[in-house]
Amino acid sequence: MRTVLPYIQKMGGQILYLVSHTILESQLREEILDAALSDYSRSDETLDSITVWTYHRLAKLCVHQLLPHFDVIVCDEAHFFLTDSTYAIDEVALSYDWITQQKSPKILLSATIDSIFHYMKDHLELSVDRVIHPNSMQINISGSKSAIRYHAEPDYSSLCVKYVTKNAEIVTLCEKNKKEKKKKSLIFVSSKETGEKILQKLQAKKVRAIFLTADNKELEEQAKTIRTISEKSRFDSDVLIATAVLDVGVSIKDPNVNQIFIRSYNSE
Repeated sequence: MRTVLPYIQKMGGQILYLVSHTILESQLREEILDAALSDYSRSDETLDSITVWTYHRLAKLCVHQLLPHFDVIVCDEAHFFLTDSTYAIDEVALSYDWITQQKSPKILLSATIDSIFHYMKDHLELSVDRVIHPNSMQINISGSKSAIRYHAEPDYSSLCVKYVTKNAEIVTLCEKNKKEKKKKSLIFVSSKETGEKILQKLQAKKVRAIFLTADNKELEEQAKTIRTISEKSRFDSDVLIATAVLDVGVSIKDPNVNQIFIRSYNSE
């Protein structure tokens, strides 16, 4: 965004930034501005240059009204179309069709881009001009039917990876983390059943924990947690357990979070 935004603003253009979950809309609006505008004044004109929607909001707008023109379309967590969208297939198809029909350049962002990249390449008959790396970033805003793949190697050198096989191990580690280090833990689960079991075990140990799912996010305590994450990029409980409602693109910038558990297996 540091590169694209000034270019689009100079043109007097518009950027559409698409995200997969509603929790990301308010958070990403601030994050995009903070990251892209550190050298620019935060003004209403700048805000007006970027529209942040979910893919589902885009689909509903496609049905009910004529959408404005956008000069660049950014698809965050772009693998969403193939891997995270099974609960609203019709809406996802509408948004995907609208995106691919636009002549504006699209920027697809994903840490697991291969699935959607190859699908779109075949579906849209794109030619891949070249692969570019972080040290050779370029701007090429054009209407050509070609794709440029930008690749950055992930860096996991700061992580200390360990494997646990039982919920009881996670509970014990979270309890020790809270009592001995006064730190917080984040747990991602693949099912509500697993999350509920871990939550009950943590509560039995007197560890403050909250469980976020797509079904309970409107409840008072859960909604408050989501607002705190959106506004401050942190959570107040000792342990936060979440399903996919939180695992795609949401930023947690809390120095007290020092361990993360992923209670599932996924090749991506």
